[in-house]
Amino acid sequence: MRVDGKWLARYVLQGSPAQRAGILPGNELMSINGKRYRPLGLRAGEMATLVVSEDGKTRRKFRVRPEYQSMQQFFLDATQESERVERVQGHAVGYTHLWAGTSPPFVAALNDALTKFEQQHVPR
Repeated sequence: MRVDGKWLARYVLQGSPAQRAGILPGNELMSINGKRYRPLGLRAGEMATLVVSEDGKTRRKFRVRPEYQSMQQFFLDATQESERVERVQGHAVGYTHLWAGTSPPFVAALNDALTKFEQQHVPR
């Protein structure tokens, strides 16, 4: 997203090249291969150097290899990658981030997550 002329990572999908590289939501996306950052500035399959900042001062470089997939597949993969059980105040809580839609693949992913949580005895 663009805020005050700066590009920020709004979301980082679970299992994505950005997550694997260590980029976090809120990081300022500063440059790609030495040029000012712009959306769609990366080509699928080509290694790139992305410079980001968490505070606008400190810069970190990441090597990333963008992937090409449909957005629906990226969202579905991220939904499936997000499944986890956490302890909250001594209780097991099942978590899955349903990234998009009510199309059959997303409904199936949610149902699969709920089934796994039941098998792990996570209460509803």
